[in-house]
Amino acid sequence: MNTLRHRAAAAAIAALLVGTTSFSGTTPDGTSLTYQGRLFESGAPMTGQVDARFRVFDQPVGGTLVAGPVTRTGIDVNGGIFATDVDFGPIFVGAERWLQIDVRSSPGGGAYESLSPRQLITPAPTSQFAMVAGSMAWNDISGIPAGFADGTDDEGPWDFSGFSAVANRNVGIFADPPQTLLHIGNSPVGSPLLTPPSDLLIRTQTAVVELVSSDVTTRPGSTISFKGADASGDLIDHWALFRYDTSLYFSYGPGVGPDFNPVMMALSSAGHLGVGTFDPVSILHLANDNVTFDSPAVLTEHTDLLVVSQDALLELVSTGQGSVGSTLSLKEVDGAGSLHNHWAIFRRTDVDGARLDLSFGQDRAASNNPRILSILADGRIGMGTTNPFAKVDVRRFDPSSTTISGRSDGTGAGVGVLGSASTGYGVYGEATGNSGVNYGVFGEASGSASYAVFAAGRLAASGTKSFVIDHPTRPEEEFLFHYSTESPQPQNAYNGVVTLNQAGRATVELPDYFAAINTDFRYQLTAIGEPALLYIAEEILNNQFVIAGGTPGMKVSWEVKAQRSDLYVQRMGAPESLRKSPELQGRYLMPGLYDQPADKGIRPHQAISEEVTR
Repeated sequence: MNTLRHRAAAAAIAALLVGTTSFSGTTPDGTSLTYQGRLFESGAPMTGQVDARFRVFDQPVGGTLVAGPVTRTGIDVNGGIFATDVDFGPIFVGAERWLQIDVRSSPGGGAYESLSPRQLITPAPTSQFAMVAGSMAWNDISGIPAGFADGTDDEGPWDFSGFSAVANRNVGIFADPPQTLLHIGNSPVGSPLLTPPSDLLIRTQTAVVELVSSDVTTRPGSTISFKGADASGDLIDHWALFRYDTSLYFSYGPGVGPDFNPVMMALSSAGHLGVGTFDPVSILHLANDNVTFDSPAVLTEHTDLLVVSQDALLELVSTGQGSVGSTLSLKEVDGAGSLHNHWAIFRRTDVDGARLDLSFGQDRAASNNPRILSILADGRIGMGTTNPFAKVDVRRFDPSSTTISGRSDGTGAGVGVLGSASTGYGVYGEATGNSGVNYGVFGEASGSASYAVFAAGRLAASGTKSFVIDHPTRPEEEFLFHYSTESPQPQNAYNGVVTLNQAGRATVELPDYFAAINTDFRYQLTAIGEPALLYIAEEILNNQFVIAGGTPGMKVSWEVKAQRSDLYVQRMGAPESLRKSPELQGRYLMPGLYDQPADKGIRPHQAISEEVTR
């Protein structure tokens, strides 16, 4: 039955309610009805037998049960069509009634399924009520007004005392003499309340509605006026809707003529709507002070919305400008009405697809001004470039300029710039100049306990590692470089000078953390002042070792090198070589050293496109 009910609701079962009896004269013939309808099951017309239950309600949903239920069993359905007689009695008294039908496809048993929605019963049966009433005599009707009890209309005669007409065909209702073709109301009407040629005048105690016909000799044209009036019939204020040439205007003020007052709104025959302006130049033109400007030199074609303030214009330009699409412009005009500055956001399309640009300049067309920012359809943003290669691409070309500045002035562990990447490079710096001193990444820290550059992990360089200072003897002219020593293993070095005792021996004390972070020790001893057969008498134990073989009082320079064995090295290792991953095979950190092109490089990019609109 779910399939049956759903199909019936979707099809809104076409049903016809008609009386089965006929009427002769004014005598009702009965209240029995014939219901005809169609049933579908699983999307197809049904054939078989069903039981049906009929009820009548006073509302389409919920409401009160008016009649029923009336049940019919074993109804034959052939090709979806069925018909059955239903008699609810004399329930149709002129009010709307809705029929609720419940059906079950197992005659004689099972649950009924309600069909939805209920059906509004057509007027055919309802007309029975009017026929019954039409046959009644006066003495059968209750509640007859006293003036009709004898069957005679006692309401008249009519009083026409408020109606008047004059020879010029003016008609007045409670107005004598009427002052317009139709004059309603007899309150005082001073001459400032009328605008010739006035056709309709409705006068209340404090207000006047006036309809003025078109007069080609007195512009404006047809007018509807709403005028405030005092008790003496003098004008207080005047709202008017009037036609002038081919435009429609809405004005307000104290003037009796509609065109004597300031225009609040204008609608031209071209479909331009203006608020605060008499001459709209766009589909919607909003003006504050009626600023005058050189329209051809300031506005672009296809302007749809124009908002004008004292010295600024907000302009919305529609599509249809070639490669440039919809544009939102903020324009400033000078005292002469000429364009001063133009900020704009506009859509354009090129070989890379659709994009949104922000431009600034003095040209009325947004696309002719320098572009400050570009947003591509895939979300890339460019500042200083119209073809960003990254999600955010910022470029500058003026000398000694800062392109991006990140700064944290708060207390605590603030972050000025944060770069993060799950794979690849969290922060990438590149200096492409071949002359002078350039920096791919530069860090500076002024505190004695601060770090200009700190790596919480491995630190590597494919070039030399050095410290650079101003040359001690020629600081104005040169830098001094000292380079780090490389090793295939991470090592720690410790050194110093000791003096041998009377036995030609000395104990060297190492830092108390030495054994915790070092292993695989290497020794080097050098006698100072004279040769000696120095040797390590006792190797490192408990963070110390013993030197012997020299003469009493001899100074000995010593050095110990050890392989790092702190927790980081233990857990992360220190590989001597590392095989390149499959995606890096055939690529190089510095492809130029191997006479390879730049696109063989491993870096995120080898060259940045210089395509920029200045």
